[in-house]
Amino acid sequence: MFATHYFLPVLSCVLLSGCEAPPAARAELALANTVWVPHTITWVRPHPNDAELSSIQYAHFTLLSFRPQGRCLLISDYHSLGDADTIIVSTESPSVDSGHYRLEPYRVVVRSKNLSHYFTPPGERYEACTDTLSITGRTLVFRGVEYRPYTKLAGQSIDSFWTLW
Repeated sequence: MFATHYFLPVLSCVLLSGCEAPPAARAELALANTVWVPHTITWVRPHPNDAELSSIQYAHFTLLSFRPQGRCLLISDYHSLGDADTIIVSTESPSVDSGHYRLEPYRVVVRSKNLSHYFTPPGERYEACTDTLSITGRTLVFRGVEYRPYTKLAGQSIDSFWTLW
């Protein structure tokens, strides 16, 4: 009787709690296969008086793309705003940094190195850099800017960038 009332409930609690992923693993699952953009983007119309180009809107920011096994890409350039809140990823001359990320409690540590840059002066080399992003719920803070996950990408897809590197 003692075993039935006390031992089985305790055993089931231990087994069920053992199935739950630790907080860092849950965060990694939520971070992997996601693209993040700034929470607030200031779009600019560079040619408001041109009949053909007046609808085009641009903003300069870095897209953060995370993959499993701790891999990440940072794609910086002037991206465009498409229809229905879609972001068209720049394909003209993005600066692409590739690296790895590591999850820690309440933060993500990204170590990356520039792979492609629009203009690199002769003899200049880009060194690896480390960024620490704070993470709270569905928000990352990257270089002082709040980021959120984003799914409406068009044009050059993030997957295409991943196949290059």
